[in-house]
Amino acid sequence: MLAISTAFDVVERTSKDNNKTLQRTSNTTRCLNLGSYNYLGFAAADEYCTPRVIESLKKYSASTCSVRVDGGTTKLHNELEELPARFVGKPAAILFGMCYVTNSAIIPCLIGKEIIQHLKHSCPPHLYATSMSPPGVQHVISAIKVILGEDGSNRGAQKLARIRLRFLQVRAQEDGF
Repeated sequence: MLAISTAFDVVERTSKDNNKTLQRTSNTTRCLNLGSYNYLGFAAADEYCTPRVIESLKKYSASTCSVRVDGGTTKLHNELEELPARFVGKPAAILFGMCYVTNSAIIPCLIGKEIIQHLKHSCPPHLYATSMSPPGVQHVISAIKVILGEDGSNRGAQKLARIRLRFLQVRAQEDGF
């Protein structure tokens, strides 16, 4: 059985026609696998985790890994939500498996329109944007264009690659990934 790995090798390629065609090189770059929601490595084969996951699936089934609308509420959902609630000293907690739908669909159902309006009008980006001078705004716009490559160069991509190497990759290695 093949398990998803925490990292994979990407073959570097070159192009002489603005990426219309690509030629492979013999160089590879080891990359952290963020594309499979496996950046923590839990999907990879592991002598400690894998047997426990298999036992858990046999005992509880895969429905406990799903949202409640798909598989219903189980005893495990309730036990899991009691732990952070107790830890922070609150009567209850809600846990979600993913953030996108949580942020876009669930949170608006839990909080009222008044709170959303309050957050829109008191959030720091809103306050900073209205207090920026035109030259400051132009500087931000120019920086964004460089990052996106809209200035006709690849300076932004190079800078992002350096940031990735300097912070993300080093930090992941420090954390054992």
